[in-house]
Parts: sequence; C-alpha cells; structure tokens
Amino acid sequence: MGVGYSTGYPAPLKSYDSNLEEVHMNRSSSKLTLHWFVIFSLVFGCLTTLAIPAPAASAAVADTDLLLHYDMMHMEGTRVKDQTGRFDGTWVNPQNAEWIQGSEAGAIGFTGDKSATSYIQLPEGILNGLTDITVSAMVNWKGTSAAEWLYALGQSDTKYMYFTPKYNADSSARFGIATNGWRNEVSAKASTLASNNWKLITTVLSGTDGTLTLYIDGAVAATGSTNGFTLDQIRNTSGPSGYIGKSMYTADPYFGGMVGDFKIYKRALSASEISGLQSELAQRNWKGLMVDYSANALDYSDFIGSNPGKEKISTNLQLPSSGKYGTTITWESQNQQVLTNDGVVNRPPADSGNQDVILIASITDGTTVVKKSFTVTVLRKLSAMESVTADAQALKVNNIGDVRGNLTLPVKGENGSTITWLSDNASVVSPSGEVHRPAHGSGDTTVKLTAKLSSDGGVLTKGFLAQVKELPAPQDYAGYVFSYFTGEGTSTGEQIYFALSQGNDPLHWQELNGGKPALTSHMGEKGLRDPFIIRSPEGDRFYLIATDLKMYGSGNWDAAQRTGSRSIMVWESKDLIHWSDQRMVQISPSSAGNTWAPEAYYDKTTGEYVVFWASKIYDNEAHTGSTYQKMMYTKTRDFYTFTEPAVYIDRGYSIIDTTMTGYGGQIFRITKDERSNTTSTPNGKFVFEEKGASIFDPNFTMVKEGIGKGSISQGEGPTIFKSNTENKWYLFIDEFGGRGYVPFETTDLSAGNWTLSSNYSLPSRPRHGTVLPVTQAEYDELLVQVPAVQQPSTDVRVTGIALESPAQALQPGMQAQLQAAVSPADAANKAVVWSSSREDVAKVDETGKVTALNEGTSYVTAATVDGGYLAVAEVKVSASGETGHASASFSGDSLVTAGQPFDVIYSLSGLSANTLAQDVTFTYDPSHLEWISAGSARDGVQIVHQKAAAGEVRLLAVYLGTASNGPSFKLSFRAKERLETVPSAIAAVNITVADASGKETGVQRAEHSFAIHGSGREALESLIAGAQAKHDAAVEGIRTGQYPKGSKAVLQSAINSAKSVAASPAATAEQIAQAIQQLNAAVQTFADSVNKHLQGDLNNDDKLSVGDLAVIAQNYGKTRQDADWASAQACDLNRDGKVDIEDLVAIANHILEPE
Repeated sequence: MGVGYSTGYPAPLKSYDSNLEEVHMNRSSSKLTLHWFVIFSLVFGCLTTLAIPAPAASAAVADTDLLLHYDMMHMEGTRVKDQTGRFDGTWVNPQNAEWIQGSEAGAIGFTGDKSATSYIQLPEGILNGLTDITVSAMVNWKGTSAAEWLYALGQSDTKYMYFTPKYNADSSARFGIATNGWRNEVSAKASTLASNNWKLITTVLSGTDGTLTLYIDGAVAATGSTNGFTLDQIRNTSGPSGYIGKSMYTADPYFGGMVGDFKIYKRALSASEISGLQSELAQRNWKGLMVDYSANALDYSDFIGSNPGKEKISTNLQLPSSGKYGTTITWESQNQQVLTNDGVVNRPPADSGNQDVILIASITDGTTVVKKSFTVTVLRKLSAMESVTADAQALKVNNIGDVRGNLTLPVKGENGSTITWLSDNASVVSPSGEVHRPAHGSGDTTVKLTAKLSSDGGVLTKGFLAQVKELPAPQDYAGYVFSYFTGEGTSTGEQIYFALSQGNDPLHWQELNGGKPALTSHMGEKGLRDPFIIRSPEGDRFYLIATDLKMYGSGNWDAAQRTGSRSIMVWESKDLIHWSDQRMVQISPSSAGNTWAPEAYYDKTTGEYVVFWASKIYDNEAHTGSTYQKMMYTKTRDFYTFTEPAVYIDRGYSIIDTTMTGYGGQIFRITKDERSNTTSTPNGKFVFEEKGASIFDPNFTMVKEGIGKGSISQGEGPTIFKSNTENKWYLFIDEFGGRGYVPFETTDLSAGNWTLSSNYSLPSRPRHGTVLPVTQAEYDELLVQVPAVQQPSTDVRVTGIALESPAQALQPGMQAQLQAAVSPADAANKAVVWSSSREDVAKVDETGKVTALNEGTSYVTAATVDGGYLAVAEVKVSASGETGHASASFSGDSLVTAGQPFDVIYSLSGLSANTLAQDVTFTYDPSHLEWISAGSARDGVQIVHQKAAAGEVRLLAVYLGTASNGPSFKLSFRAKERLETVPSAIAAVNITVADASGKETGVQRAEHSFAIHGSGREALESLIAGAQAKHDAAVEGIRTGQYPKGSKAVLQSAINSAKSVAASPAATAEQIAQAIQQLNAAVQTFADSVNKHLQGDLNNDDKLSVGDLAVIAQNYGKTRQDADWASAQACDLNRDGKVDIEDLVAIANHILEPE
C-alpha cells in the first residue's frame, strides 16, 4: 500500500527522497519569477511601463559578529548544533515536538502542551561579556495562548530578557527585560503577532544606547528603554543561559508553533543589517516548509476514524478539511462508487471482493499546494451468514454475570443484523432487558437469554446466562460520602477526593486518604473535575462519572470550550470502596466543544438513567465563531451504551452545571446562569432553581434566581441532597475563585428560600462534586478503607472456543454430541451456553447434545460464559442422512501448532451429477495464517486459476471425468509464530457451481474453526494440560459422547511422551515443536474417535435391545474379506475384522447390564 505526495508550483520540477514512498516537489523563487517577467516584458515591448519598487537598503553582517546560529537543519539526537561551533543547545523532550526538515530550511514544531513539554536549553556563557545583543528567529506561532515566550535569556523569573507574541495583560507582542520580575519589567510593545504565518522576529538590546527595539519582518515594530538594565545583571553565571520555547515563569504555557533559523549576534545590528537578514531569509521557501510539514504530518490515523486500519475500511472516513498551521485540505477519490470525496464508504458487493481505492489529499496555504496520496482497502459487504456470525461474535451484554439492574439488550448488530431476544424466565429478565430481582432472602437466580440474529435469510443464535442477584435488605442511612475536586491551582487538584461526614451531620467532614486524591485519571486529558456519584434504584450498585478536563498549566478556557473532550469518565462499584477500571465514553456529538459537569438522574418511568451535561455546540467542523453553552442529555441503562445526544435545556444563552432532585411528585432543577453579572443580567454567575412535573416536562417554571447573592460573590457547581434525619435539603454552591463550596439549606423546595448554613466545617478547598447518603455498613467500610480501583482478578480468562466437529449430517431422530474446546486449557470459567438457530430442525441441550427433529439446516452455537466467544456448528438434517442439497464442508485438525504448516480438505456434497465447475473464495485471518498453496484433493479435480490476496484466496476449478461430490481441494497454510493460543477459522464464501448447461447455483458458506497453539515451551505445557484435562474428563463406553475402550490409554501415552520433552531443560525448539505436533495429532485422533451415536445400536432406535442382537445374528460369520463387508462392519463391535461370538456376547452383555 503506497503513500505519496507531490507539490505544484509554476516552476521546474524537483524531486527528493523522504520516508514516504514517492515525493515530488515543485518550487519557484522570486528571482525566477522576476526573470521570466523581464523576458516577457522585453518580448512584448512593455518593459518601460514596469515599475519595480526599490528594496530597502540593506547591509551584510560580518560572520565574526554571529555568536550563535541554530539553523534547525542540523540535529544529532537531543543536540542542536550551533553552526558557529560555540554553543550547541540541548533539545529537551524531543519526542514531544517535531523536527521539520525541508531542502531550504528547517524548524522545530513545538506543541505548547504543558503536559508534554519540549524546549531548547541554551548552554552557559552566551551572555558573558556582552553589552549589546541581537536575537533573530523565523517564527510561525499557533496563536493558542497568551504568555508563550519565544525565547528567554537570563537566570530566573526575576532576571531575564524575552520576547512573547502575546502578553497576557494587554495582548501586545512584547520584547522586554527585567531585574525584579514583572515588578520592574520594561519593554517595547507592538500589536499581537499574527498567527499561522512566518514572521522574522528580531530583538535588539543596546546597552550602549540604553534602547530596546523590536523588528518584525525587517521593519521596526516597537521601541523602548532599557531603564539602565544590563545583560550582565541578568546573565546566569552557573547554569543555562536561557531557553527557546520556554518562559522563566513556571506557570506560563510553553511556546506553541514553529521556530527556525535562530541567531544571536554579539552586538546591536543596525536597521539596514536587519533588513538584510529579512532579504536573505525571504529567499527560502518558508511557506512551502509549512505546507510540507502539514503534508508530512497527515497520516492514515487522521482520517480512518473507527476503522481498525487502512486495509480494513468498512465505515465512513473522517476526512479533515484543515491541517496544521492554518492549512486547508481537499480530498479526491479515484473510485467514487466505492469511496466518495466526502469519505462516504459504499462497500462492494459480497461477491466482488475487497477493493483498493486511492485518495489524494491536496494541502494548501492558499499559495502553495502539496498533493499526497493514500491507498485504503474497502472491505466487501459480508454475506448474510457472515453478517450474523460477525455480529454474534461481537454481541455482548454488560454486567450479565452480576445483574443488579435493567440490562441493555442490543437490537441491531454493527453489520446490520436484527437482534431479538428470548428469556427462559421473563418474570425475572424480560426479552427487552427489564429486570425484576428476587426478593431479599430468596437467593440469586440464573436466567438463560438467547439472542436471535437475522440478516437477509441468515439466522444465528447466541446464548447468555444472566446471574441475577437477590435484592439487598433495606437499610437506613447513617451518614454521607462527599466526592469532589479541589481546583486547577495545583497539579493534583483536578482528580477525585473523598470525605466522610461526622455521622448524620452533613456540615462537618473528615477527609479520606489523608486529604490526597483517591481516584486519578490516566485517560483523555488526565484531569478529573465535577465528580458525580449516583446510587442505583436497587441500592447496591454505584456509578461515578466525571468531566474529562485538566486546566492546570493551561488556563486557556476558550480552547477548553472549542476543542475540549467529548467524553466522560466512568467507574462503577458495588460498595463505594472497590471501583472498576476507569473507562472513557464519548457522549457528546462531534459538534460539541466540551462536555462539562455530567450528572445523572434515574427515570423510573422508563427504567433508565438520564445523563445530562453542558456543551457548546458549533455549526462548523473547525468550531470557530461564537456560540453558547446548552444542557445536553442522553439515556443509558449501564453507562456503557448511550442513546444519541440531544438538547435538554436551551435558554438562548450560556447555562451550565444542572443538578436535580425529586420530591412530592415534582422535579427541582438547579442550574448556573453563565452570563456576566451586569445591570442587565443581575443574576449572571449565580445559580437558579426551577421545578417541573417530570424530568422532561417542557414547562419548568422558575422558583428562584440569584441563589446565594449577598452570601457568596458568585456561584456554580451546585449539588443538592436531602437530610437523612429531617425534612430539610442542603445545597452546596461552589464559590469559584473564592472559598469553594459553601452550604445552604431549606425546608421548602417549592419556596426556593435558601439560607446560608451556620457552624460548618467542609473539607479543604472542595469544588464541584456530590454528597451521597450512605448506610451504616457503607459508612463503617469507608472509615477504614480508601476508595480505589479494584485490583484485577488473577483468574485465567477465556480467549477462545472451537468445536471439534463443526459439521453434522443427521437423520430425524438421530443424536450427535458436540465437543467444545475452550482456550486456554486452564481457564477459570470454561462454562458454555448452547443454542440452536432452528429448534424445529435440531435442538441442543445444555451439554451440547444435538437431537435431529425435522429436515432442514440449523446452526448450533457454543458461547463461552466468560467473554462471550462463539463457535458454530452446521447441522443438516435429511431423511436419507444426506444433505439433500448442495453444501460445502471442511475436514482438518481442530488444533494446529504455531510456526507449522497444516492442511485442510475442502469438499462438496449434494451436487447434481453434471456439475462441472466451481468458483469459491477462501477467507482467513492473515495475522494468524500464511497461505501456502492449493492442490487437487483427488484425480479429476483441476484448478484452472487462483488469485491470492491478504486474507483471501479465490479458486476456479473444473471436474474432468470425476464426480463433483466429495473432496475438491487440499488447502495448505502455515500458522504464524506466536506464544499464546488463539482461536481461528478458514471459511469458504461466495461459492458458485455450474452444470453442463451453464446454469449457476450458489452454495452456502462453510467454515472450519480450530485453535492455534503457541510454539514455545509454555505452549507445550498448555497443550499437555488441555490434553490431560480432556483425557481425565473422557469416559470409555458405547454411549454417544463416550470413547472406545483403550482409546484413553493411547492418549495418555502420547501425553506422557510430551511431558518428558517439556520437563527436559535440554529440549531444543525443534523437539518442542515436534512434541506439540505429535500431541496435537494424538488429541485429534482421540477426539475423532468419540462415539457419534450409541455403539451397537444397529437398528437406530437409540437403545440396545434384542433388535440389535438380531442384526448381528443376521451378519454372523462375515469377515472383512467378504464383498458386502461395508454393510456388515458396524456389527464388528470389537473391531477384529469379523462378526463372531464375541460380538454377540458383547451386545448381550450391554442389553442385560447397561452402562
């Protein structure tokens, strides 16, 4: 798959190599343009009319005056090479920035991200002995934040010289010097530096003249006085001379943008010399560098969206329209039918195969254009059975193993399958997921849920076991737990803290975990604000949600509301102590710039949690322009799956931080008015109260505005809760910028008269959070245990499942025992749930025993309880025992070894005698398997063409003088090297056969499932453990599912041989691989020997009786030399090649003394 790019300019073509496959650059210069313009003018006789402005007078600067020169084109690891050879810099954290290289210029692109810092440290001694200095650099500033410093020279945040594109107080571009920090700083000030544009910044300090001069693009932009401050006063005598991209103030943001050609001169350059610098640098293609950089930075990860990779495209692409540093991007697809210019994917039909599409991105800054090509593979549509199989494999039900509330039962698969549900106890779990838990004291119960997936005639089922817990005993509340954050002023303030009340007193608290955060974020922005805890209506499950936001070190509230997170963080617990792993769930639409202060309220009318939060919603992809905060909402049962977000409250101006409580059949909402506090909006920056008849009542009425005015300076982040002991409510309001939470109380919600609480002692600096009533047992646990993420279980988890006989052909009334191999062998929970897609054709019991009922085809599935892994068996039932229609099947090992080749045989059955040709595609997982070859499985089968691609092989074959029914191909694969054991499969899809008349007939897909065992010593030990477990669980006998007498001893001998290899420290890798292969073969032989039906049941009545004795008597005396031995062989019970008295005695013994 290729990636290439080229650029277009009106100039000769120039090429160079890069890390991309193909690069074509097209460059022009002002000299070339002028040259052609003069020729044009001379030819057409109009040169006398051309007026060319004279350039400003400029002068060259002597090389001896250059003290330091970082051209940003010469780096060695973290070393920034000084072209004068004196002062090499140190690039700190280069992994957090980008080195941008062009043919004419270079630069470092700094992100400005304080959580991933990068800058250049300047070595000691640069300012030694200097009275005057000139600092010059090419700069392309992002314009993200004020107080970003391009450079800093000096020793500390009191003694320094610097330049910033935007000062935080007045937004000026500023060149200054200070000997006592901001208190005595003097500067030369100009307008804010233009962003996303290359600018030559030159700052001149003349100690001789006592002046500061700021030049932008070679012209004087501002001047000022040094106020007598000197370089000697600020220089660092025992440490770095300063920094590029970093301020002397630790609270300031880092520089965000590109810096190129950084120079320091040891004198004050003149205006003409600086003009000369501008002229010299203007000859380089700086704009082209920016576009090149944006093109280089553009990658597949920027647009493949939710697709797993560029070779597996199945959903729409998210093609960006803007690149880095203000560039714009347009897209062109070379195959509009499959992939449009807007990224809309139209997958090819199932029988057309996957299709490669070239996308061309044009990146431009308005003048320069760079074209870059990408190749993606759009996957074909799945067939009906492939769709339901894929959706069944992915289908899961959250919390199915610990059911304490309503379940989310999906009704649509990702591949379009329709899903319906059946419950074997609808009074406990309904087919739509409503749960009615057993009463306290009656015990837990298990309910089987069966999902039926349907798509264009394809049908598959998948079973689940819902472990439903009995209801907890009712308990009174005995205290409160308080979750909160403490603000953005410290590095740990934006994490989750906990406090516990002093009994039932909600105004006095003790901090937990020594006042340190208990839950911290390792996802998203790695900051947590506004934690909210809700108790389930049943009482024994808790959900904690929080804002994904970190303002520490940033301070850019505008960016936080334009490009902030669209996700919330979620944890859950059963006891408030042990919390699940953090999960990040996107709930806001792509048009949202932020997702702030999420809270939830349980809606009893629908049995769902309503989650609501504040977002600014933009009308353009870049989130530019002005908008305001709205309250949004979504619904969920499990905090995994959510409905599409929608607007909850829109007042036409910004509101945030809604919280609510219910009482007396009404809902009371408290919300912050985010408008400024002015004479026209006197209640701005305070919270207000409304009431309505329900959560979604369209006619909420105002109860009170400006709550807390006179007691607090401003308020946000309200949390409301009822007293455990009296008819009183508490409202904590966050006095942001002041004291943090301040408590208010009322005894009448409808009146809205909130009074400031007295005699309270809250935790230190609590900000927006939740107060939750707790029981005595919960309170006691919180006293002695700090809430924390629970340590993961050490139980070995299931990683896959395979069926030993995935294809069955039965007659009505016959039975077959399916055997499921769960991986790994030492998995803690190997339980399997069986289900049948057509129980009128074949039913399956809880052990995997299939009973054929009526003619037809049913797909029997085995789903692991742990992980929901799925294996499928095709059961075909016909009166004759044949399929009665065309079908495909595989035969091969159910276990193969990593690193080793293996074969599978592909066969057809049920075809007419004049079938002459076949077209079939075999699919497999290329990360698991390597294709080797295909060959004929018997004489007369001729492969006329094969086409192989990653993950699929298409074969065309004819049948010459042989029947089409039976084995067709031997397919050879190699299992790729791996240490772990994984399930895998090979499928035959898009099967078409044709007869002598040219009539084509489709044949249903077939699949061969198997497990790949790892190839190392650990894999051998795992295989031994699995084989031993299989041996120990097996029973010898004549019944269905039992094994022939003596077969266990043969398997045990193979196990013992493998054990001797595994126990030998001297065993080579080759010996280990051979032992794996031999034991795999022994296990397969053992598995194949299982009784498919009752041994000795010769008249097929599912019992051993005198009728079977009569059949043996009828064949008595026959041997394998007889012509009709095939019909008599089943009577040879001891398999000695003859039907004799021993067989009669054996069947008689079984009749008289059944096992």
